[in-house]
Amino acid sequence: MAEAGIEIQRYRVAGSLIPFQQFSLQLQNFFGISRFIYFIVLLVWVFVKVIELIGIILTQDGFCGFLLWYIRKKENTNMTKRIVLFCAGGMSTSLLVTKMRMAASAIGKDYSIDAYGLTQVDQYGPEADCILLGPQVRYAAKDIQKKFPNTPLEGIDMRVYGTMDGKGAIEIARRLLND
Repeated sequence: MAEAGIEIQRYRVAGSLIPFQQFSLQLQNFFGISRFIYFIVLLVWVFVKVIELIGIILTQDGFCGFLLWYIRKKENTNMTKRIVLFCAGGMSTSLLVTKMRMAASAIGKDYSIDAYGLTQVDQYGPEADCILLGPQVRYAAKDIQKKFPNTPLEGIDMRVYGTMDGKGAIEIARRLLND
């Protein structure tokens, strides 16, 4: 029993045992499992955790999506430009976003275009290469520009917004992105 106390002390992490180690020590004490078997069980547990991590990577955008993201990040070329629209609630621009995506694909551009409410500007603003504001929130342009001085920003023209002119909104974004 004294040997079991030594084993417990050996596997302590920050004052408490890792759950797996608690289980494996109970197995050792109850069944008298050798250190070799313990080592094999530990390797299997690590293998399972690695497989879980790979599963997380695979389920994000699929393995190919992950590889493309990683290659683009490493090369830092041909990165998709991110256009972020902000409006009062994020809902009124959803149709405009759809039309902008269609207009961008029609001219062969690969843009990531998303819309959010103005309350989410601190969360999604830093990721943007270009920020477009709906007419109802243009009053916040100066504050947002102060938060993100290196990100081009412009309010969407009321006529473009009102007619849901995706091509016109893409032209504004392309001008801001110098694309």
